Amino acid sequence: MSGAGETQLEIERRIISDKEAKIRRELLTETASRKQLRQRRKASHNAVPTVALVFFSLKLFVFNVKKDWLYKCWKICFDE
Repeated sequence: MSGAGETQLEIERRIISDKEAKIRRELLTETASRKQLRQRRKASHNAVPTVALVFFSLKLFVFNVKKDWLYKCWKICFDE
């Protein structure tokens, strides 16, 4: 027969369940903070103006067109 106190097995079970509860709380906290970070990242990503990207692409396109035009002019003038 055991006495009025907890047995070693009961103590270990309580310690393990306490650790499990702590880990679950930490996991919930981490999950919530990552969700917030994802939302902030998505919001800031949507805030990037697309016009700037289009303008940059258009600028590169115009540069390439000018380069081709200069090359053709060079060929016409000097490679006859």
